Parts: sequence; structure tokens; C-alpha cells
Amino acid sequence: MSTKTAPGEGAAAAACAVCGAAEPDPRRIALCYGCRRPFHLNPDSGPGRDCGDVWAGSSAEEGFTGLELHCAPCFEQRRREAASALPFPPPAAAAPPDRPAGGGAP
Repeated sequence: MSTKTAPGEGAAAAACAVCGAAEPDPRRIALCYGCRRPFHLNPDSGPGRDCGDVWAGSSAEEGFTGLELHCAPCFEQRRREAASALPFPPPAAAAPPDRPAGGGAP
């Protein structure tokens, strides 16, 4: 059985560890899977703060596949770890279509 906490479970009236603001609505607070601290998670993309994100993936160490909730600092750390595990470097940002690569005038 998983010990993970869904948004709003076990984090009532907590202060967000990312922005420091208190959140009276426990449905808008989640516990980060990485650091286990509470953070604002806006599950329906409506009005409200969003200080983290959801990662769809799997964890062999913990034996599950599904959604992982991470505060912004932990999410960025996971993103960097995933990018460094690629067998090739991530693609460079493309130049806008109205400008040639290298930044010169059209």
C-alpha cells in the first residue's frame, strides 16, 4: 500500500514551503514526494497559486507507476536528473522563424 499523500490529504491549513503563504483550503496544498514539505498545487488550473507540478512517471525504488507531486525546487531537480540521463544532449532552442540562427538581421 502506498504512503503517498494526494492533494489536500494530511496538509490542512499549511504554509507553502515554496512561497511561504498560508493556504486555508486543504485541497490546494499537497505534500511533495521529494522533500515531503507542503506546497501549493492547483489541481484544476483555476485561480490560485501553483508552486509545483505533477510528474508522470515511475519509481522502481518505491514500486509504483503514476503521478508524482513535486514542489517547484524538487521538480526542477528531477527535470535536471532526467535530462542528464538522456543518451544525447537535449535539443537547443530553435531560432524564431522570422530570424536566422545566429541572431543576425533577416
